[in-house]
Amino acid sequence: MRDRNICKFSITALAVVLAVSFLSVMPADAQTESVLYSFGPTFLQPYFPPVVGPGGVLYGSLISGQVYQLTPSTGNTWTEAIIGSQLPSSYFGPPLAIDPDGNLYGTSNSGGGTVFELSPSLGGWTTTILHSFSIGGTDGIQPYAAVILDSAGNIYGTTAYGGGSSVCQPLLNGCGTVFELSPAVGGGWSEKILHRFVSSVEGLDGEVPYGPLVMDAKGNLYGTTLEGGYGWGVAYELTPADGAWREKILHRFSYFNSGTDGKYPSAGLALDASGNLFGTTSSGGVFGGGTAFELSPTANGGWQEKVIHNFGNGINGSLSLAGDGLLVDSADNLYGTTINGGTYGRGAVFQLSPSLSGSWTEKILHSFEGTKGSDGDTPNTGLVFGPSGALYGVTNYGGTYNEGTVFEVVP
Repeated sequence: MRDRNICKFSITALAVVLAVSFLSVMPADAQTESVLYSFGPTFLQPYFPPVVGPGGVLYGSLISGQVYQLTPSTGNTWTEAIIGSQLPSSYFGPPLAIDPDGNLYGTSNSGGGTVFELSPSLGGWTTTILHSFSIGGTDGIQPYAAVILDSAGNIYGTTAYGGGSSVCQPLLNGCGTVFELSPAVGGGWSEKILHRFVSSVEGLDGEVPYGPLVMDAKGNLYGTTLEGGYGWGVAYELTPADGAWREKILHRFSYFNSGTDGKYPSAGLALDASGNLFGTTSSGGVFGGGTAFELSPTANGGWQEKVIHNFGNGINGSLSLAGDGLLVDSADNLYGTTINGGTYGRGAVFQLSPSLSGSWTEKILHSFEGTKGSDGDTPNTGLVFGPSGALYGVTNYGGTYNEGTVFEVVP
């Protein structure tokens, strides 16, 4: 392993925290970006990045909660279709996951929330509700994040609230949960609660797990909570043991050091081949604009946090609470988006690259022009890998109709 050494979250609005970086920055290269599709006038505003299916087909969601399909065709054009127009309503449109058979999985977060499946068939797509969360129940409510799947087809996810704790979020019945859905014998799905968060008051284990999970090769789960711990969120691990799951806190973002290690990690974590974890915070750091951080396992079984980038000092981007998760490639480069900043102040795609000395360098891969061009405006969330290592993402605005875009950036 290489040594490289808020306010309460509102369910009706997302706070935007301005931030940029103090490390060295290489110039932007506007030629690396291309718009794959401009939304509008009928299909409006994507919120989360798409997933890539067989044949390069893209699937994603709109702010209305609809699920769209974009199919590549000749002449660098794309054919659009709505495949999930009868889904449960959602505040922002569901983030999606895809299995090897092309089935789509997502969550809705209005009311108690649901986990659903969209399955392709000869007659179109079939929607199945796999689980419904009840506002008064103890299994959680309002799953905002994408779910993940293991090799056996089990589904794992988080709910931002619920779980039954009386000391945290009393109007929402708890601090959040981590759940598993497993195919049941004879059909249907069986739910199991892997962990109930009980807030910073009891055990310092965190509250409001807003981001998605990531699983390592041993089946351990890793995630973050937006709040709790010492008040500014935690990074945690869940390990299966004797039929139960044990939580371990990897790092508590702390007011004891004035938040210089970051505050409010709203996104999930990325895992590299050596077992290091990478994430972002939406506030804090040296300049108060958020951080990118690394968590590395130590020889004594603990974890060491290292801030690898401080946002908030320059033109190279600002983070959002919406979910600025990082991607990591085989060379340990990290990729993400910023909602503001860049050359034109309308958002950017960035790369963080490690050196043998342990420092990291930021490079702006693309600055969105917003109203000055059709390339997009306000990339509110993270990226996914497309074919041949390209980066795919979405902007909430901009494009031909100012209703958002799907874009590609080639690093």
